[in-house]
Amino acid sequence: MTQAGPPAGTEPGNRKNRRGGAFAGVLLLTLVASGIGGGVGAYIERTGGLTTVELPQASHDNGDRAPESVAGIAASALPSVVTLHVSGTAESGTGTGFVLDARGHILTNNHVVAPAGSSGDITVTFSSGETAAAELVGKDSGYDLAVVRVKGVSGLKPLPLGNSDNVRVGDPVVAIGAPFDLSNTVTSGIISAKQRPITAGGEKGDGSDISYVDALQTDAP
Repeated sequence: MTQAGPPAGTEPGNRKNRRGGAFAGVLLLTLVASGIGGGVGAYIERTGGLTTVELPQASHDNGDRAPESVAGIAASALPSVVTLHVSGTAESGTGTGFVLDARGHILTNNHVVAPAGSSGDITVTFSSGETAAAELVGKDSGYDLAVVRVKGVSGLKPLPLGNSDNVRVGDPVVAIGAPFDLSNTVTSGIISAKQRPITAGGEKGDGSDISYVDALQTDAP
């Protein structure tokens, strides 16, 4: 008994039709892509190329800042601020100071110059990069203050001292120094409090601790 089936030649014919349809689809996509490419090319040719877009830029800044701004204060004070490199027989360190007068006196902290001892070296680096050897003139471990002096340096710009009586809580503060030997570092903050008790000195436990209550507290880093 023979089972009925599709007429001979039906299956191959369907395959040919599907192949023909796929070929026609590919041909159509190729023609469309060619048409788009030709259109873009014609547009570029007519307009002379792609349009250049220029992003807006800020106007030129001449660098001037208000004298009372942080930038203005920093620009005025930086030439007076120095970095000290101190070395002794057992230790070394760095710190910050500022020019007191045109004779070369520089105010710094006692703990900054302490590593030099009595025979160590103290080198002062100015904001311009110029360096000079310094000698210790005097120190007070109780108030953690010291004065050194450089010689043969011209064009020194002394930094005028302020009057703490004129300071009010909330006044702005600009701090300039060389933390981690990073000279010309500028930060800002405010006066947080006045007449804070501070204890200084006594680093070697010799009973020379001195407490005073006139310190200014600030949040400037």
